[in-house]
Amino acid sequence: MFIRLLKTIKADLEEDEKVSLEVSSFDLCSVVYRMPDQYFVFALNQPLDLIRNLLLWMQSVIENKVLSDGLRVVDDTRVIFDKGSKLPSFHRIFNELCVVYDGALKEQGNRTLLSEAHFN
Repeated sequence: MFIRLLKTIKADLEEDEKVSLEVSSFDLCSVVYRMPDQYFVFALNQPLDLIRNLLLWMQSVIENKVLSDGLRVVDDTRVIFDKGSKLPSFHRIFNELCVVYDGALKEQGNRTLLSEAHFN
C-alpha cells in the first residue's frame, strides 16, 4: 500500500510539474522495505495513523544523514541514495505526501473512520 502510494505521488508530480524525479520506484520500495516495524503500529479506528507513521519514517530518512547514507535497496546491491539528486527528489515526494495527509485529516475531521463493526 505504501509503495503504491509513493509511486502514485511520484507519477503525479512528474506529470503535473513536467519534471523527472531522480528517485526510482525500486528506491521507494526499498525505503518502505527498510521501515522499522514500530512504524506499522496504529489504532484500528485511525488508519490515517499509518500515513503519519510513514511520514515520520520518511522524515527520519531525510534528516538523518547517517541513516540515509546507510539504507540499502531490497537486494542489498547498493545504497538507496547513491546519487546526490535522489534525496532532494525523495524530499519532494515527502512534501507532497504531507499535503495529501493534511487534506485527508481535514476531510476526516473528528470522525472515526472505522469502528469495531467493520471488523466483526
